[in-house]
Amino acid sequence: MKLDLEIPEEEETITFEPLPAGWYSAKITSTEDVTTQAGDKAVKISFLVENGRTVNSWYNLAHSTERVKEIAQNEMRSMGRAVGLAHVADSSDVEGHSLEIRLIPDGEFNAVKGYRRLVSSAPSSSGNAEPKGTAPWAQ
Repeated sequence: MKLDLEIPEEEETITFEPLPAGWYSAKITSTEDVTTQAGDKAVKISFLVENGRTVNSWYNLAHSTERVKEIAQNEMRSMGRAVGLAHVADSSDVEGHSLEIRLIPDGEFNAVKGYRRLVSSAPSSSGNAEPKGTAPWAQ
């Protein structure tokens, strides 16, 4: 394979550090049925966050433990409400919708810990990462 790559003098730094805790405008870009290491069925949902980063979250909708399944169903209901759906027949129903998600750093990753309707608002004075208005894809 022939390569024709220019090599810059300085290396571009790409960071994968978790985003600071706060609310972020996001678009649901994809849903995927997955199998967990324990063999349970789950759904992986990818969110494109306002700054161009992707955050993934897993929902154990068919877990072998009833309480885990109930938590995942409640999260999907909250997500559905946040994107304005009255019914979610399939996980793919949420694809393409915009909303705000609350991110909390969890080790090397961000955990999605809340959902709300996308609103246009001024930055908050709290210092947390708050939405900076309506995301371009939500217009």
